[in-house]
Amino acid sequence: MNDRVATAPKTVIHAIQYRDLAAALEWLCRAFGFEKHRVVDGAKGAVQYAEVSFGDSIIMLGSARDPKFDGILTHPDEIGGAETQTCYLIVEDADAQYAKARAAGADIVLDIGDDDDGGRVFTCRDLEGHIWNFGTYKPRYIPAGAMPAGWHSGATARGGYNKLILALGSLLFAVALAVTAGGVHYAAGQLTQIQTVKVVAKRAASEAREQVIQEQARRETAEREAKEAKALFDNRRTALAVAERAANEAREQVIQEQTRRKAAEREARAVQANLKRERAALAAAERAASEASEQVIQEQARREAAEREIREVQANLLRERTARRAAERAVTEAREQTIQEQDERHAAQRQTKETHTVLLPERRPVRAVPAQNVPIAADQNVKTPPSENPERTIVGTSPPFYTLDLGGF
Repeated sequence: MNDRVATAPKTVIHAIQYRDLAAALEWLCRAFGFEKHRVVDGAKGAVQYAEVSFGDSIIMLGSARDPKFDGILTHPDEIGGAETQTCYLIVEDADAQYAKARAAGADIVLDIGDDDDGGRVFTCRDLEGHIWNFGTYKPRYIPAGAMPAGWHSGATARGGYNKLILALGSLLFAVALAVTAGGVHYAAGQLTQIQTVKVVAKRAASEAREQVIQEQARRETAEREAKEAKALFDNRRTALAVAERAANEAREQVIQEQTRRKAAEREARAVQANLKRERAALAAAERAASEASEQVIQEQARREAAEREIREVQANLLRERTARRAAERAVTEAREQTIQEQDERHAAQRQTKETHTVLLPERRPVRAVPAQNVPIAADQNVKTPPSENPERTIVGTSPPFYTLDLGGF
């Protein structure tokens, strides 16, 4: 079973069609305070049907493009702005509703004022010309069995009271006239009139009793309504007390929230200040790091240059040491060779001398010729290691040697 099929008691729901249902829906909610209850979109995404709530009531809104209502319903602007029926909405504050509707651009047809029942009422048109009535008068439904007799005949009740008052007035007038006249005959003449007045009075009294019964029924109804109103008032007073307590709690909560918000704002400001300081410190640290990085790069460049220079110096020093060692080896070899040659020459000289001494005749004198100075090595200041024969030690320039000139021998 469809859950939207009515199972509640009989009720009345107003239905209206609009050409631009989407725009009308938004306008009605803004101008009259309706609330969207249900919105149904069509195949192309346009609003096709909607339901709005107003208090405990529902109003159905349809699209004028629905073909099944062609020739049945029409718009006010198609018949000169007239309406064949209107909707009456009950509000607690008609003036506030009037101001809201007028501010939204509603066309005021009947300005706000007091009606015959003591309520406030006004009539206006919406943006497509439909008429709406708003008022504070609230008709009350009374079942047929509980309706007092003569509920719809207030004039008849008032006529019964008038007849009773007229009959009693006539009776009193006749009695007063009989006493003041002092005549028995005159009083007897008025007896018929008095009896007639009695009949009228009885009839008026009967009508008065019926009126009293009706008034009792009205009073009982009024008492019931008063009890209902009192109960409603008590409920509203209880609800008001609950609302006041809720409002007080809400105010306290708002105060607490404001206190928390202020504390949070102070904390946020402090955090922002700390963040600002941290950012400044970070920027300074980054600048210092950048400067340090540049210095490190410069130091690395200087170190690399120094290392290159050291490597070059070491290479040069190694070459010089190698050259010096080679030169020293050459000097040592030259010295050794020189010493060897000197030893050989000395040995040769001694042998030659000995030979000459043995072989030369006495007649031919021996003439000594000084030998030329012989350089020992390129480095004249380098001392040679001592020889086994001290006489063969050479320091600097070798001493002169004497050779034998054998002449033509």
